[in-house]
Amino acid sequence: MDVRQLRYFVRIVEAGSFTKAAEQLHIAQPALSFAMRKLEEELGQQLLLRHSRGVEPTAAGAILVQGANEVLDKVAETVRKLRSCAQGLHGELTVGIPPSVSDWLATELVRRCTRELPHVHVGLVEDLSPVLIEWVELGRLDMTLAFQPSETRGLMVEPLLTEDLYFVTSGSAPEGDCISVAEVTQYPLAMVSAANGVIRRKVCEAAKAQGIKVNIAFEMQSLAIVRRLVEQSLASSILPFGVASRLARGGSITARRIVAPTISVTTALVSSADRPFSAPLGAVQEIIRTLLSERSEPVMASAIGASRYSVESLAAASTIKRMFA
Repeated sequence: MDVRQLRYFVRIVEAGSFTKAAEQLHIAQPALSFAMRKLEEELGQQLLLRHSRGVEPTAAGAILVQGANEVLDKVAETVRKLRSCAQGLHGELTVGIPPSVSDWLATELVRRCTRELPHVHVGLVEDLSPVLIEWVELGRLDMTLAFQPSETRGLMVEPLLTEDLYFVTSGSAPEGDCISVAEVTQYPLAMVSAANGVIRRKVCEAAKAQGIKVNIAFEMQSLAIVRRLVEQSLASSILPFGVASRLARGGSITARRIVAPTISVTTALVSSADRPFSAPLGAVQEIIRTLLSERSEPVMASAIGASRYSVESLAAASTIKRMFA
């Protein structure tokens, strides 16, 4: 019994037909039938029942299917590991993630890297964008995701995703899918400090252009604390679309797109232009690009289409853009 026979057997069971399995495996049906006869003879068991509708596994065949799938999965995993070693994909990397991105990206990034890059140890550091960018410059991070980074000498900045900003609050709030900057200034807000908050800076600039001032009631360095303040009706806040949509899923928090003017933030991948490029660095960057690409569309069609949202608000949310070449 070898891996080839197991792969043939599983495909026959999945297809329910020798003819279909032979087509999918790109081999002649007589050769496939011969391989299965040899397998049954070797095991001393009838593995397949042939009938007018095709084939199905016997009791012994069902046991073999389960075991064969486990073996084939293990073989595939081993091949991936061997290929990663052959490509030089091994080493250690440290990646920075802002809190609002870490909320959904961190776990999936670790899962994907563990599966696809088993010999690359990826460490994650969560902090605000300005801090993370500084650590890339100092060599403490290999790369980071950051909001609205400026083009700085010595840094490579790759924009990946743009999201509109949303006003989030609990309790009573004006009806409608959108809210103006002028209306937002009427609410006490919990936001990150001016020195480190890209979102706060952009909102304050939009308000200042209209001769009004944003009501910052609480300065927080933690997104988790901001969420709790909003959930307990102690303050409102302003967050990117992806985070706002997840907060709105429970129904106790409403989220409205900020207009007049619309304000957006761009998430970019930042790395050092002076650091030698490595295969592991490129591989992790590609996984991050893929995750953001996969996330951009599902997040638009998720909870933001729930009770308080209309077709118009979902269409507005589609200003989220993938920015891949």
